[in-house]
Order: sequence, then C-alpha cells, then structure tokens
Amino acid sequence: MEEHKSINLSLSTLGKVITALAKNGIKLNIPYRESKLTRILKDSLGGKTKTILIATLSPLAMNIEESISTLKFADNAKQVLVKALLSDVNGKEDIVV
Repeated sequence: MEEHKSINLSLSTLGKVITALAKNGIKLNIPYRESKLTRILKDSLGGKTKTILIATLSPLAMNIEESISTLKFADNAKQVLVKALLSDVNGKEDIVV
C-alpha cells in the first residue's frame, strides 16, 4: 500500500509540474522537488531536450474515468513548449533545434 501511495504522489506531482509548465512556462517556480520522478525528469520536461509523451487509453467502458483523466493530462502536456538546444563540444554555442 505504501508503494501505491508513493506512485500516486509522484504522478500527482508530475501533473502539477506539467500544468505549471503549460501555464507559466519555464521561468516561474515549478515544483520539481516534490517527488523523485519529477526531479529525474526535470531536464526532459523543462530543460533543453525534446521529449515525447505517449498516453495510453483503455477501450473498456469500466475504465472511462481513467481514460478521461489520461486525455486531460495529455492535453495539458501538449501545451508545454520547450525549445531544444544543441550545444557544441565545448558547451559554448547553443543552436535551437
């Protein structure tokens, strides 16, 4: 049960981070430190990388609430716009990808 709580907390925090990035951009306070998952994903979510999110849905009617929740999360995630940068070997020059 404790593991389930931890997973739910991490996913909830990931949702908060995605929402904050979608609304505020990367310049304001984003709650990356609230879970291990968001700390690990910090560079991928608000950094200088390209990230792909795959949202999977269930075709079963009994899972409709989960599917709707997943679609809302994916909709928030698509609002996040981050420009990936490519640095040269010395890290001196950044090129927008």
